[in-house]
Amino acid sequence: MIRASEIHTPRLLLIGADEALLRAELAGREAFGQAAAAVVPPNWPPEHHDRGVIEWVLAGLGSLKDGDPWRFHYLLLKEPRTLVGTCGIKQPPDAEGCVEVGYSVLEQFRRQGLATEAVRALIDAAFAAGASAVAAQTYPSLLPSVRVMEKCGMTLTGPGEEPGTVRYARQRAP
Repeated sequence: MIRASEIHTPRLLLIGADEALLRAELAGREAFGQAAAAVVPPNWPPEHHDRGVIEWVLAGLGSLKDGDPWRFHYLLLKEPRTLVGTCGIKQPPDAEGCVEVGYSVLEQFRRQGLATEAVRALIDAAFAAGASAVAAQTYPSLLPSVRVMEKCGMTLTGPGEEPGTVRYARQRAP
């Protein structure tokens, strides 16, 4: 099944959230697993992904065009086909051409390079669609998250928007 946005990496499939998937997730684990054609681990959802996020994503679907990379994605391991996390580009490029990415991976799938693989794919998609920079924010104490950003070529640019957070960014190569 082809969705509005799919990004393939060697080990992952990033499926752009559409209304059917989001509503299935709200309906429960069984409906969500069937809609995604994937195993939904018992500890789903990952951190920072709750009903409020799903409703926010649903509300923003109307502003997206088919194929826009500026969207929320479900992160699936290809083999075995399993939901392992979420990621996304939070909004279209701002006035300076910058987008912000976010990501969260279930605990049992961390430290395998999956977040890095997903974020690299998001960065490539953002640059291919015209963004001039990609940023992300985290708490400096979340060293695995900082490491993901560094492995994706981002550098520390200063404080983040939330108190205590830091911002990393990467410019598109000329």
